[in-house]
Amino acid sequence: MAAINAVGYKADNGSTMNHPLREAIQKELAKRNVPSLAALKDFFDKHRKRTDNAELGQYISFALSCSGPPSFEFTQRDVDIPPDAAALRDLSHLMAAFYKEANVDDLWKRSQPAIDQYLARYQEPVINTVQEINGYLRQMTGAVSGVRSELRDAEERVWGDVGVVTCWLEQDYTFEGDAQHISAPTTIVLRREGGEWKVVLFHSIPLPE
Repeated sequence: MAAINAVGYKADNGSTMNHPLREAIQKELAKRNVPSLAALKDFFDKHRKRTDNAELGQYISFALSCSGPPSFEFTQRDVDIPPDAAALRDLSHLMAAFYKEANVDDLWKRSQPAIDQYLARYQEPVINTVQEINGYLRQMTGAVSGVRSELRDAEERVWGDVGVVTCWLEQDYTFEGDAQHISAPTTIVLRREGGEWKVVLFHSIPLPE
């Protein structure tokens, strides 16, 4: 975020919802001599998107796919890198230069107390929410019994270590003593790891009776 803010990402810049730290870091970076900023701005301009969400999304995808500082190199195989992140491959060396020249490590250490204080506001509400969800799921689990599932009309496609199965799910079960039935088109995405296929996504939408 520090890098793209420094070269032109201004979405919600004036919002009252922003933490003052965002503006403080922008002002601090503006004081520093960062030779890589020109090349970084050129890269940013060439990868502009039609919406702010799409623009930010590609950089979040990049951040989740790379090793982070100081090299920012991709650690996954090419087939595992999301397309929007793969399109930013040349950003790695620019980020490495920016991180060093702007002394981002120093900025991070100085900002950490403010970040920790901000996150602490959400710790208790999040814990309470998780506990409530866990209680609800335990209650639901006890209310469901006699589950019987059938997959029909299955078709599969495999691309390297990624496989996709499309099928139709027919499922009968009892919920709080009442018999239930769902019929749903279903997609299952699998990834091969160490010679074994593992489910990474199960998507099923029951159709109304």
